[in-house]
Amino acid sequence: MLKNDEIIKEIIALFAESDKEPYEVGNGICTNIAIPFNAEKLESKKKYIAELLQETGIGNHPLISLELLTKTNNGETWNNLDNLKDFQALELLLACSHACGFIVNNGSVKQLNITTMGDMNSIVISGIGKEMLGDEWLDTFKKVALKNMYFPVDQAKISETLESETPKIETGPKKL
Repeated sequence: MLKNDEIIKEIIALFAESDKEPYEVGNGICTNIAIPFNAEKLESKKKYIAELLQETGIGNHPLISLELLTKTNNGETWNNLDNLKDFQALELLLACSHACGFIVNNGSVKQLNITTMGDMNSIVISGIGKEMLGDEWLDTFKKVALKNMYFPVDQAKISETLESETPKIETGPKKL
């Protein structure tokens, strides 16, 4: 079963610690969130992320709503977005899935989502939305964005990753 605490812990461990190391950027739900993930760590956890996505059942859909990402493949809700920690888990899962290439969340997709929600409603996913709406932000987000944000899914890449062997990570000094 998908667990927010585990998702947060596992994905935060993939963050790039320096811009001097190779990294992949994943975009979050909010338009101002772009997270750099350490490329090597990300590669070692791609299968784990693909398994999480398989639990949500999104690999069976070429286009998903954000709401679908909060449900398991049997239709049960694993993330009710009851608090900011729940939101953080969902945002990290989306950003990491984007960095892995499983979900498309580039500038074009963000613009399409803004257009779908409308200018006034899209404030909820802007960098200032949380500050402007205060305590009402999460409830407003659930009403406005959850069913109106869509993301293309690379079903083949998810399947390919699930069928592949987990890459072996070399430890110790690199041989020349």
